[in-house]
Amino acid sequence: MAINDWWADDPSERFWLEITYRDDVGGDLLAPKLDRTGAEYWSYTLVSYVTPGDVVLHWAAQPRLAFIGWSFVVGHAEDSEMEWASPALLADERGLSGQQPAWQAPLDAFRPFATPVGLDTVRSVESEVRRAQEELAQRAGGSLYFPFELSTKRPLRTAQGYLTKFPKDLLFLIPGLRPLADLALAEPGVIPTQRRSSSTNTGRQADPAKRKAVENHAVARVTAHLEQDGWKVTNVGAFGPWDLTAVKDDEELHVEVKGSTGTRDAVDLTDGEVRHAETYSTLLAVVDQIQMDAALNCSGGRLRLWAEWTPDRASLMPTAYRYALPEATATAEPA
Repeated sequence: MAINDWWADDPSERFWLEITYRDDVGGDLLAPKLDRTGAEYWSYTLVSYVTPGDVVLHWAAQPRLAFIGWSFVVGHAEDSEMEWASPALLADERGLSGQQPAWQAPLDAFRPFATPVGLDTVRSVESEVRRAQEELAQRAGGSLYFPFELSTKRPLRTAQGYLTKFPKDLLFLIPGLRPLADLALAEPGVIPTQRRSSSTNTGRQADPAKRKAVENHAVARVTAHLEQDGWKVTNVGAFGPWDLTAVKDDEELHVEVKGSTGTRDAVDLTDGEVRHAETYSTLLAVVDQIQMDAALNCSGGRLRLWAEWTPDRASLMPTAYRYALPEATATAEPA
């Protein structure tokens, strides 16, 4: 089946929506390769297009009708098998359709929303969703695999399918999904739980266990400092391009934390961290000169804070480049 992969040239379009009746949400994406007529179906074929680092939002179908959480894709889709029944088969009591070839893509741990985002919330911004669909249609030049059906005869509802493409612009429009929009600023194709690192003046800490110990100590130091100052602090480093969210009264602050066992006069930043700090009120917190023993226990460290921090792009020094390989000049041997 020819899929119009309109998102292929935009790494920030890394979002999908699983519309499901499953009880085991977040373990994987799993869909048959063919529908019950023996034909390919775009909503199933889309499972084969997800890539590691993509984000899958999960929509609970009847009776809940709500966004209930999200997961990261952690591997490419592979051939599998499944015993599957569509809602139509269940409705007419013909039972399961038996084992059949399937697409299966692994997901990491399911992250539930503290408050599910229901259909009424989505319908409250239907006009904005409609406008986003129209603008995307002008750019995409083909099928959108849009997550919602829009009609002049009935209210908005989810698409009739299993997996749909979820345009990132919708994250900015639908109340309750806005925190996920920051993932569009994160380093494309990299799962944030794997990207965090602390560095010294001679380069990145090579030992993952030591790096994690330093990072955890730095975050704990900064958290304790902010809590003593009356802030309520939440660690969000596992899913966003910043480390801590601090709230006091009506003020919200995003905190970027860097840690090191050396003395720091520079820090490493991802493109997502830079762009996030340019958009939101951000506090940069650096804990260097951390002491570490042979058992990786950390203590001490010098804490420095930069309030209302916005990176000066003139001060950014490139330490890595992304290079698109030219196909025309390549020579290759068979795999």
